[in-house]
Amino acid sequence: MRRRAMGQETEYGRSVLLDGRKTYDANEHLATITGKVAQKVLPMKGQFAANGARIYLDINGHVEYATPECDLIDDLVAHVLAGDRIYAQCVERYLASNYRGQEIMRKLQINLYRNNLSWLSDGSLDTHGTHENYQVRIGEDAKVRDIAEPLMAFLVARQLIVGAGRWRLGQDGRLLMDLAQRSPFIVNDIGSATTTGRAIVNTREESHAGAGNMRLHLILGDNNPLAHQLALKYAMTAVILTMIEEERLKWVVIQDPVAALWAINCDPRVRIPMHGRRAMTAYDMMRYYHDQSAEFVAANEEMAQYRPHIERWGGHLDRLARSWSWDDHYGELCWATKAVLLQKALERAKTGDASPEELALLIDKRELSMYQITGQRTAMHILQERFGGYDELAVRRALTTPPSTTRAHPRGLLVMHPGTTFDPVGGWSKVKLSSGQILSLPDPLDSSLPEGAPRDLAA
Repeated sequence: MRRRAMGQETEYGRSVLLDGRKTYDANEHLATITGKVAQKVLPMKGQFAANGARIYLDINGHVEYATPECDLIDDLVAHVLAGDRIYAQCVERYLASNYRGQEIMRKLQINLYRNNLSWLSDGSLDTHGTHENYQVRIGEDAKVRDIAEPLMAFLVARQLIVGAGRWRLGQDGRLLMDLAQRSPFIVNDIGSATTTGRAIVNTREESHAGAGNMRLHLILGDNNPLAHQLALKYAMTAVILTMIEEERLKWVVIQDPVAALWAINCDPRVRIPMHGRRAMTAYDMMRYYHDQSAEFVAANEEMAQYRPHIERWGGHLDRLARSWSWDDHYGELCWATKAVLLQKALERAKTGDASPEELALLIDKRELSMYQITGQRTAMHILQERFGGYDELAVRRALTTPPSTTRAHPRGLLVMHPGTTFDPVGGWSKVKLSSGQILSLPDPLDSSLPEGAPRDLAA
């Protein structure tokens, strides 16, 4: 199998309400949830958990879950969903242990959302990321910028297939659906910033990928409420990266990538000016890259794990060639599924006399419910159960067990060992023993125990 380490960093939206109003000590609640409470829900050392993941409160005041390194798409999906359940358990444990039997228990609501948008107190819209990470092999002296051009058009058009969707109201009051949540916040084609000046291809380089490799850190993607869409996003991108590494990819070049990203987001059938060829739609670009990918994975047995996902990609394109109706893509494409559900919500609410402001509030609440991970049987849980795309037993296993095929495996064992500590920054590749000795885990794809590990570690 052609192996590649992959992982996702999820920044969760949050809502901390007391008597229906936002509280000013939200970060205090969240810091406790990601710290002391998380350590009661599952074994942890510092910010690292026994399943190989990292659980922490980020500098912007949102809770974050970084999956362990995975080389199997199914493992990655399981660990993303496990992150949802871990945080849901943490919130439930926090409320029960601190406020059970008190009046505040009835008044305090803490909800977490695996989405990409939230409203700030001043009425402006903020975004939090779903960061994709890929181990890439393109030579000792190569930089991320070296693969920016081959990747660019694929990433710009990818939102047609794996965008999560974002509603807006047309001037006539009709519901309109953009393809993606994150696209309007991307303002550069290439750059290293992650909170301002966000770019289509992020050039931030950190030494997590092992010698001779680099980490590609993508920040333009959406969080997918449908598990099979989450899997497809990573599979299609991994295949394109493999073709770039092996110099098998033929790519097209967009004249203005950022303008194209925005234009496609609002109108997926818009024609985009290209360099050296006729204008193309997002569909044209996706078909161009899909057909190469399908031929490549069919001819390479080591790419077998990606074949069903590339076949699904082709199925989406075939349906789009026949129809752009939301109903025809319900349960398949996230943006179309969201559009159908929001349209039905509007019809049930009988909003004929509602003002634009009232409609916006209603749709916002309905959309947010599709991402809520806290509480019993939320809309996200129902969507996942209805449309599948994941292995329930694998998700349960991922709550406490790391992938067995990457360095997350020895990291998980070291978390459980009483004689180790973890540095919050160096913990992905370094572990400190109580004796002061530093153990190294340099290769993300090496699942063996590091040299110098405690003799009783395997037990």
